[in-house]
Formats: sequence, structure tokens, C-alpha cells
Amino acid sequence: MTSIVYRDPSRGVGRLASGINVTLVEAPYRSARIHLISPLVYVTFEGKRLVVPAGFVCDGASIPSALWVRLGHPLAWANAAMGIVHDHGYRMGERPREEVDMLAWDMALLGGHPDELAAEIHAGVAIWGGAAWEANAQKRAACQGDTARLLAWV
Repeated sequence: MTSIVYRDPSRGVGRLASGINVTLVEAPYRSARIHLISPLVYVTFEGKRLVVPAGFVCDGASIPSALWVRLGHPLAWANAAMGIVHDHGYRMGERPREEVDMLAWDMALLGGHPDELAAEIHAGVAIWGGAAWEANAQKRAACQGDTARLLAWV
């Protein structure tokens, strides 16, 4: 069973310390992919710098199309930034899953989503993200320390 950690409402939100420079890559039979051209730097409320390096490839926020009206398109700025930071956290596995999922909440707030909607986004990744977390653990094992290969693997 997945436990959901709730965000302290007095906690502030982090900030992007860089722009988002990406290209969209069309993929046959799949959704478009985001290819990060320059590093994306996010500074958490606590002051931790999280750097997603240039070359990272992901699919943006994994939002089911039925929820696009409510949450926005996965490649819209607010969701793309959240997806890049969250997907990188899952792919690299350098932080506990709960911390990475909390980043989705922070990034949703930073992107302008109201707190209730950001909470729903967090609940979604906390409840349904387990399969993606495990799939990324298998990717890490398959790459055997080849970080460049892992960053580009979608």
C-alpha cells in the first residue's frame, strides 16, 4: 500500500534558477519526447540545487489525456518543467521516491497550479508511480553506470 505524505502548507516553493531550453522530438507510435538542450536547475525551498543535465530525454508529465482539461497538456510549460524534474529524479534514483514525488507538488505550485490541484498531481504520482519507479530501477541496472545512456533512455 502506498502512503501519501502531505505537504506542510507553511512550506515555501522552490524556484527555477535556469531557463528551460528543450527541443521536442517526434517519436513514431509514441508521444513526443523532450530533449533538454541546456541544464535545468531547480533550487528547492530548503536551498538544495537539483541539476538536470543537458541531454536528458523524457516524455514530460505523464498526464492521461482524459485529465488534460483539468491539469493541462503534458508539454505545457508548467507540466513540462515538472515532468523533467520528476522524470529525472525517477530515472537517476539518487533521492528517495517520496522526496521525488514531493518535487512534483512543488513544481506544480511553481508552474501556477492551485494548491488543491498540485495536491492531486502529487497523489497521482504517489499512488500510480510505483511501476515507473521500478522500471527506472531496471534501466539503471541495465545501464551499469553508463550515465549518458541512462539520461537518454526513455
